[in-house]
Order: sequence, then C-alpha cells, then structure tokens
Amino acid sequence: MKMRVFALAIACCVATAAFGAEMKFDRMSITKAPKVKITSGRWNMEGGVELTLFPLNPEEKPLNIKANEIVFAWDPGVQTGPEKVDLTGKVRVDGEIGVISSESASLDIANDRLVFDQKVVVDSEQFSGLTASHLIYHLETGDIEMSDVTADRVPIEGMGGETEARDPMLLTVGDVKDWNGIIAAIKAQVAAETPSPGKRLISLLPEEARAQFNAIAPDAQLTDDMKEGFVEQLNDALAKKDFYDPAAWQGVSLPEPVQTLVDAKPESGSELIKMNRGLFEAAYPQLIAPKVSQ
Repeated sequence: MKMRVFALAIACCVATAAFGAEMKFDRMSITKAPKVKITSGRWNMEGGVELTLFPLNPEEKPLNIKANEIVFAWDPGVQTGPEKVDLTGKVRVDGEIGVISSESASLDIANDRLVFDQKVVVDSEQFSGLTASHLIYHLETGDIEMSDVTADRVPIEGMGGETEARDPMLLTVGDVKDWNGIIAAIKAQVAAETPSPGKRLISLLPEEARAQFNAIAPDAQLTDDMKEGFVEQLNDALAKKDFYDPAAWQGVSLPEPVQTLVDAKPESGSELIKMNRGLFEAAYPQLIAPKVSQ
C-alpha cells in the first residue's frame, strides 16, 4: 500500500500542475491515506487523510489539509486529471490565513480556491471565534468571501482603506517589566495626598477603567486580556495633550531628552506621544522599558 500511495501522490502533483499553471500552489503530496480505492476517473481515500499543497514561492507557508475522506474525480475521456477535490468529515486546513475547519469542503483546482460549507470555523490572528455557513478562500490573492458570519473579534485595521501606522512610542504589554510593581506604584501614588504621575494618569482614565483599576488587588495575577486592556487605556492617556502636569512631575527627575520635549511643548501627533511616553518612563524608571529616556 505504501508504494501505491506514493505513486498516487506523484500523479496528484502532475494533475495539479497541469490544471493550475497559474496557481499559487504547484505541487501536492499525500502524507497519509489509510484506505485507498482507485477506479477509472476516481481516487477515493478514507480513514483520516492528510495532504500538503506546496506554493510556487518556497518562502510561503504550505497548505496542510486533513479530512476523514478525500475524493479526486474526473472524466477520463475529457480531462487528464481532477479539476476539483472533495473533502468530507472533520475538514481542517492550516495555511497563511490560519486554521479553517468545516464538515465538508472542496479544493477547486481549476479556479484556484477552497470552498467550505457546513459549520465553518476560522481560527487565526485576524479573526477570533468566527463562524460562517459558507466560505470561499481564493488561494492566489488571499481574498475571502463569507456568508452568515458571526465573530467575537474582527480587525478594523486594513478594512475599507489605508490605516495609520501604530506610533512606535506607544506602550506594549512587553514594555512593562513588572506588572505587580507598576500597579502597586500607581496605587501608592493615587492614595497619597500630593500630586503625582500616578494620580494624574488615573484621573485621565474613563470612569469604568478607573473602577477596574481600583478593584485590582495588590497581588493579583493579571491575565493577558487584563494587561492588553490596561496598556490600551495607558496609550489613550499618552495621546492626550493634558497628560503632563508640572505639579504632578515636580519631584521626578527628567532625563535630558524628555526635558527637551517638555520645553518644546508639543500639542499633538508623534512628538506629543513621545514626550508623554518619556514622562511615564521617568516616573517609573525601573518598571517601564526606556525608549525616550535612555
């Protein structure tokens, strides 16, 4: 059976190349096929089948396909190989888009696309908890068409035109060296009577965000979602013109690059964010990765 599957894999490569000279993927390899039945114009594979499509560009990610059953069928009198491959039962496709799963799908070789139906689920960096009744993935362009879509998270960036690049001076979760330390330091400053960077920062947060911050226990183990949410609120504050208050930073030693920005008094844009990032770094030098004050 191993020899037969190997021969079948070679035939699939030839058929794919013949029908898809302009395709993104030009080679196919069958890596697992427990049961194979070959008749004229039909190859039927069952029992948990796995195959891989290799792109013309070797730097791009291969497309790994799994299904309970995969069927290649064509008319021998008209065609020299399959133009479509049917996939049924626990279909899973892993590629550049992420992981797409469904109960049935088809690889449309002639039109260079994958068509999914019946309980389609997408799991990727772009989409979270996305389901659809029907999905078409165009292999060459990466375009997607979907019907009856629901999703927990869909990106806004890149939809409907160009978007502004993220300012490099904005905070990331990784910029916070000690999460418990930064929370404790801000809470201590908020509790004190004198003006401080922490008190100024919290005053600029929306009421709901302030309530969430106040509810965090000193020894709380923050989840990734909590950290992302806190950083998002911090970045909103860093973009505000009134983030800097001389009284709040009166006892903070400002490095020369930060003092220069403060003296320049930027009112908007990247220079304002850079100044506020520098002020935040100066207030918590052991807790925030330096980008401005170094």
